[in-house]
Amino acid sequence: MLCAALPVMHGCLPKAGCTDHTAENYDPEAEEWDGSCIPSRDKLIGDYTYTCLWTDVFTEDDSISFGSIQITESSDANNAFLLNMDGEYVLGGVIAANDIVMDPYSEEWTYFFMPYTRTFTGQGEWLTSDTVDVALTLTTRRPQIEGTPAAIVLYPQNYNYYLSKQ
Repeated sequence: MLCAALPVMHGCLPKAGCTDHTAENYDPEAEEWDGSCIPSRDKLIGDYTYTCLWTDVFTEDDSISFGSIQITESSDANNAFLLNMDGEYVLGGVIAANDIVMDPYSEEWTYFFMPYTRTFTGQGEWLTSDTVDVALTLTTRRPQIEGTPAAIVLYPQNYNYYLSKQ
């Protein structure tokens, strides 16, 4: 009688697996976390070379540049990372599955002795095991000198980065 009850009890045990829907190995059928979750950012971490394409908002000239980006782990959240662009800017972000979202980053500048703000925002997509596309927008909030009253003018500049893992 006890042996006949075991298969029924075994069928009632919750399925163990990764229950974090942002993890790389998420199991939608898992009912109980087993500690096996792999953060999505782990696939993103590494050193990359990039090709950056953009059209200048002032001159309307197409431009291309090349450089390096290092992506490292951040302790801010489970899937958070830091992106160091040519050693100049360190931007933060998170990745969930294949979607990358950059945290806004702002810096203060001066234009004709008037302060203004430049803000980076962006999103991207994990494409393959060694390729990432990231679109960044740099919006400059610059004071307008001409005219009365003085105004703040927004200049959005779009950059498309194509990253290849080294």
